[in-house]
Amino acid sequence: MNNPENFQPTSSVEAEYLPHVAYGPVRSQEVMERIVGSEVRMLGHVGIKDTVLVEQSLSDVTDVGDPSPQDVLEGVVNPDSFRSLGAVSNQDSQESGIGGTLFALTPEQKARLDAYELVPEGWFERTQVDVVHPNGEVQRAETHVLSGEYQASRQVKDEEQHPLAGEEKAKLLRSIDRYNDSIGQ
Repeated sequence: MNNPENFQPTSSVEAEYLPHVAYGPVRSQEVMERIVGSEVRMLGHVGIKDTVLVEQSLSDVTDVGDPSPQDVLEGVVNPDSFRSLGAVSNQDSQESGIGGTLFALTPEQKARLDAYELVPEGWFERTQVDVVHPNGEVQRAETHVLSGEYQASRQVKDEEQHPLAGEEKAKLLRSIDRYNDSIGQ
Protein backbone atom coordinates (compact mmCIF):
# COMPACT_ATOMS: atom_id res chain seq x y z
CA MET A 1 0.00 0.00 0.00
CA ASN A 2 2.85 2.40 0.70
CA ASN A 3 4.82 1.85 -2.50
CA PRO A 4 2.94 3.44 -5.37
CA GLU A 5 4.94 5.16 -8.08
CA ASN A 6 5.72 8.29 -6.07
CA PHE A 7 6.94 6.27 -3.02
CA GLN A 8 10.20 4.48 -3.79
CA PRO A 9 12.10 2.61 -1.06
CA THR A 10 15.54 4.10 -0.52
CA SER A 11 18.55 1.88 -0.96
CA SER A 12 21.09 3.45 -3.32
CA VAL A 13 24.22 5.25 -2.21
CA GLU A 14 23.17 8.47 -3.95
CA ALA A 15 19.91 8.43 -2.00
CA GLU A 16 21.89 8.62 1.25
CA TYR A 17 22.51 12.27 0.43
CA LEU A 18 18.91 13.24 -0.31
CA PRO A 19 17.44 15.63 2.23
CA HIS A 20 15.03 14.16 4.76
CA VAL A 21 11.55 15.58 5.32
CA ALA A 22 10.07 15.06 8.78
CA TYR A 23 6.46 15.51 9.88
CA GLY A 24 4.62 15.42 13.19
CA PRO A 25 6.66 16.15 16.32
CA VAL A 26 9.90 15.11 14.58
CA ARG A 27 9.70 18.18 12.31
CA SER A 28 10.99 20.29 15.21
CA GLN A 29 14.73 20.95 14.91
CA GLU A 30 15.19 20.42 18.66
CA VAL A 31 13.40 17.07 18.55
CA MET A 32 15.33 15.94 15.45
CA GLU A 33 18.65 16.87 17.09
CA ARG A 34 17.72 14.95 20.25
CA ILE A 35 16.89 11.86 18.18
CA VAL A 36 20.04 11.87 16.04
CA GLY A 37 22.33 13.04 18.85
CA SER A 38 23.92 15.96 17.00
CA GLU A 39 23.18 19.28 15.31
CA VAL A 40 21.17 19.20 12.09
CA ARG A 41 20.72 21.77 9.36
CA MET A 42 17.13 22.76 8.68
CA LEU A 43 16.48 23.51 5.00
CA GLY A 44 12.95 24.90 5.30
CA HIS A 45 9.30 23.95 5.27
CA VAL A 46 7.80 21.88 2.45
CA GLY A 47 4.71 19.89 1.55
CA ILE A 48 4.89 16.11 1.10
CA LYS A 49 2.79 15.16 -1.93
CA ASP A 50 0.27 12.30 -2.08
CA THR A 51 0.29 11.44 1.61
CA VAL A 52 -2.10 11.55 4.53
CA LEU A 53 -1.45 11.36 8.24
CA VAL A 54 -2.86 8.67 10.46
CA GLU A 55 -2.74 8.43 14.23
CA GLN A 56 -1.83 5.24 16.03
CA SER A 57 -2.19 4.19 19.63
CA LEU A 58 0.08 1.51 21.09
CA SER A 59 -2.55 -1.17 20.40
CA ASP A 60 -2.42 -0.25 16.67
CA VAL A 61 1.35 -0.81 16.47
CA THR A 62 2.41 -4.15 15.03
CA ASP A 63 3.44 -6.89 17.42
CA VAL A 64 5.15 -8.96 14.70
CA GLY A 65 8.88 -9.62 15.08
CA ASP A 66 11.32 -10.27 17.88
CA PRO A 67 11.47 -7.69 19.26
CA SER A 68 8.38 -6.22 17.69
CA PRO A 69 7.87 -2.46 17.44
CA GLN A 70 5.23 -2.85 20.16
CA ASP A 71 7.77 -4.62 22.44
CA VAL A 72 10.29 -1.80 21.99
CA LEU A 73 7.75 0.96 22.58
CA GLU A 74 6.25 -0.65 25.67
CA GLY A 75 9.57 -0.13 27.42
CA VAL A 76 9.79 3.61 26.76
CA VAL A 77 6.30 5.11 26.41
CA ASN A 78 3.20 5.38 28.54
CA PRO A 79 0.84 2.86 26.89
CA ASP A 80 -2.26 4.79 27.97
CA SER A 81 -1.26 8.12 26.45
CA PHE A 82 1.00 7.07 23.53
CA ARG A 83 -0.06 8.46 20.16
CA SER A 84 2.03 8.37 17.01
CA LEU A 85 1.59 10.06 13.66
CA GLY A 86 2.46 8.10 10.56
CA ALA A 87 2.30 8.97 6.88
CA VAL A 88 0.75 6.67 4.31
CA SER A 89 0.33 7.05 0.57
CA ASN A 90 -3.00 8.34 -0.66
CA GLN A 91 -3.06 9.71 -4.17
CA ASP A 92 -6.86 9.55 -4.35
CA SER A 93 -7.70 11.84 -1.44
CA GLN A 94 -8.77 15.43 -2.02
CA GLU A 95 -6.87 16.28 1.18
CA SER A 96 -3.70 14.48 0.10
CA GLY A 97 -0.44 16.14 1.11
CA ILE A 98 1.02 17.08 4.47
CA GLY A 99 3.42 19.70 5.78
CA GLY A 100 6.92 18.92 6.92
CA THR A 101 10.38 20.28 7.61
CA LEU A 102 13.29 19.49 5.31
CA PHE A 103 16.62 18.62 6.96
CA ALA A 104 20.12 17.92 5.64
CA LEU A 105 21.12 14.73 7.49
CA THR A 106 24.32 12.73 7.24
CA PRO A 107 24.13 8.98 6.58
CA GLU A 108 24.98 8.42 10.27
CA GLN A 109 22.14 10.72 11.39
CA LYS A 110 19.74 8.92 9.03
CA ALA A 111 20.79 5.59 10.57
CA ARG A 112 20.00 6.91 14.06
CA LEU A 113 16.66 8.25 12.84
CA ASP A 114 15.91 4.86 11.23
CA ALA A 115 16.59 3.21 14.60
CA TYR A 116 14.27 5.68 16.36
CA GLU A 117 11.53 5.07 13.78
CA LEU A 118 11.98 1.30 14.31
CA VAL A 119 12.86 0.68 10.66
CA PRO A 120 14.83 -2.52 11.47
CA GLU A 121 11.82 -3.83 13.40
CA GLY A 122 9.51 -3.11 10.45
CA TRP A 123 7.26 -0.35 11.82
CA PHE A 124 8.35 2.44 9.46
CA GLU A 125 10.39 2.41 6.27
CA ARG A 126 12.52 5.15 4.76
CA THR A 127 11.33 5.99 1.27
CA GLN A 128 11.67 8.67 -1.42
CA VAL A 129 8.87 11.16 -1.97
CA ASP A 130 8.23 14.36 -3.89
CA VAL A 131 8.17 17.51 -1.77
CA VAL A 132 6.97 20.95 -2.82
CA HIS A 133 8.73 24.12 -1.67
CA PRO A 134 6.71 27.31 -0.99
CA ASN A 135 7.88 28.69 -4.37
CA GLY A 136 6.37 25.65 -6.15
CA GLU A 137 9.67 23.87 -6.84
CA VAL A 138 9.37 20.07 -6.60
CA GLN A 139 12.28 18.07 -5.18
CA ARG A 140 12.98 14.45 -4.22
CA ALA A 141 13.53 13.80 -0.54
CA GLU A 142 13.27 10.96 1.91
CA THR A 143 10.78 10.44 4.70
CA HIS A 144 9.50 7.65 6.90
CA VAL A 145 6.15 6.02 6.10
CA LEU A 146 4.32 3.25 7.87
CA SER A 147 5.37 -0.04 6.33
CA GLY A 148 3.36 -3.10 5.41
CA GLU A 149 -0.10 -3.55 6.76
CA TYR A 150 -0.76 -0.78 9.21
CA GLN A 151 -3.64 -0.06 11.49
CA ALA A 152 -4.66 3.41 12.50
CA SER A 153 -7.01 4.87 15.05
CA ARG A 154 -8.00 7.65 12.66
CA GLN A 155 -6.90 9.82 9.77
CA VAL A 156 -5.47 13.12 10.99
CA LYS A 157 -5.82 16.42 9.15
CA ASP A 158 -2.59 18.24 8.39
CA GLU A 159 -3.68 21.19 10.53
CA GLU A 160 -3.68 18.86 13.55
CA GLN A 161 0.12 18.72 13.37
CA HIS A 162 1.04 21.32 15.92
CA PRO A 163 4.34 22.37 17.39
CA LEU A 164 4.85 20.77 20.77
CA ALA A 165 5.34 23.07 23.72
CA GLY A 166 5.55 22.94 27.48
CA GLU A 167 4.90 19.62 29.20
CA GLU A 168 3.91 17.90 25.94
CA LYS A 169 7.33 18.69 24.45
CA ALA A 170 9.14 17.78 27.69
CA LYS A 171 7.39 14.37 27.72
CA LEU A 172 8.46 13.67 24.14
CA LEU A 173 12.07 14.66 24.84
CA ARG A 174 12.10 12.40 27.94
CA SER A 175 10.75 9.48 25.92
CA ILE A 176 13.47 10.06 23.28
CA ASP A 177 16.08 10.01 26.05
CA ARG A 178 14.60 6.77 27.48
CA TYR A 179 14.64 5.21 24.02
CA ASN A 180 18.25 6.28 23.37
CA ASP A 181 19.24 4.90 26.79
CA SER A 182 17.47 1.61 26.05
CA ILE A 183 19.52 1.11 22.87
CA GLY A 184 22.75 2.39 24.38
CA GLN A 185 23.10 5.62 22.36
